Amino acid sequence: MEARRTFKAGDHEYTDVKPERIELAIAADVEFLKTHPTRKRGGITPDALEKRRTWKAAFRARVTLFAEQNGIAKTEIAWLGRLKHQDIVAFRRSPPA
Repeated sequence: MEARRTFKAGDHEYTDVKPERIELAIAADVEFLKTHPTRKRGGITPDALEKRRTWKAAFRARVTLFAEQNGIAKTEIAWLGRLKHQDIVAFRRSPPA
């Protein structure tokens, strides 16, 4: 853990905090993280991954068709490769050519 490594390196010596208090804080943080994991174990299920891929492929197809029907240049839809929300919103707000 990064906090323990920094503590053992002695960087805390330049603060007004006692080493015992730092050790207690690190121990409390470690205990909290053990009881409150930040990531789910195992990741995404294969079914959920396939569903996500299917949705993205369908979305790309719809936007590409819309662009073709409305004369929008392919350079305007280059963001389809990364599918970020801000790109979708910007595309939606852009006036038709």
